[in-house]
Amino acid sequence: MPKNAKASRHMIAPLVGTALEPALKLLQDEHDRWAGAVHVAVRGHSAHDTPMRGIQLKRIEVEVEGAAGQRQKLTEVINQLATIERLLAAMRWARSHLHDFDTVVIAHPTTSSRPRNVFEVDGAKRSEPADNDLILADAAGRQCWFEVSDVVGESDGNRKEAKERASLTRASNGVEVHRRYLVVSQSFCDLIWRNEQAARAKGYGARHPVSDLAEPHAQETWLVEFSPVEK
Repeated sequence: MPKNAKASRHMIAPLVGTALEPALKLLQDEHDRWAGAVHVAVRGHSAHDTPMRGIQLKRIEVEVEGAAGQRQKLTEVINQLATIERLLAAMRWARSHLHDFDTVVIAHPTTSSRPRNVFEVDGAKRSEPADNDLILADAAGRQCWFEVSDVVGESDGNRKEAKERASLTRASNGVEVHRRYLVVSQSFCDLIWRNEQAARAKGYGARHPVSDLAEPHAQETWLVEFSPVEK
């Protein structure tokens, strides 16, 4: 666990106020520990093939000694690992393309940003977060905000896009926000841009494919720039 992160029941506690490069290493190490624990947990059940295999697999628990959330359900760990991998890809992209933004103000690898106010987006009630999944800052205090998601598929039945957009339009409280990004799978990026006119009307702009050299065969991650639309 990062030494500057508070103990938590979550898989990996938030990273707060650290340089980008060591934050990347810490997060990659934590990811690898949990990924290794998944292999151990699944291998322990692979020899027991029964008609109830699906039920058994769903109930497997993954454990990492000394981790913040020592024991988690296998399905939850898999979902969280996918999101962590998107976050890692975004951080590596920022290291290469946002050179001055080298301080991690906050990163939530496996926790949601903290809710605060409730308001409406597209007719649905949403909570305004006090921060974002990832916030980077430069020496002048300017920030870049990121919301990270691993939604896959050709629909958005849970209105995830609206929720992430609401997080990126929260009050900046006097901070200069240099850039805002949605970090998503290629399929979710395609979904957002299926209607280009509607996407631009919402404030979406340039799209950046992320070639993650650490995992070159992984499904591509995309960063979609976002600028709040003045109303």
